[in-house]
Amino acid sequence: MIIHDSGEAARVRSRVQLFEAIRRDHRREELSIRELAPRYRVHRRTVRAALDNPVPPPRKTPERPAPKLEPIEPLIGFFSQGRLLAPPPQIA
Repeated sequence: MIIHDSGEAARVRSRVQLFEAIRRDHRREELSIRELAPRYRVHRRTVRAALDNPVPPPRKTPERPAPKLEPIEPLIGFFSQGRLLAPPPQIA
């Protein structure tokens, strides 16, 4: 993510650093949420989150169902356990 549109090519490496930079510019330059959003190329919602809390919220991991595998998951587990317990194959 590029921080400033000016000549310097400063980059933000993580969301923690992004939140830190947003808070710093808001405090030092007294920029509004609307001015900070395009500067950091993020949504105004992200700027508000950065101003509310210095630590970004954890990423949400989606719960993905596997409807086609659910009926045979026990069978897959059974075969994979069998392979772990079997001796390694002999290559001649």
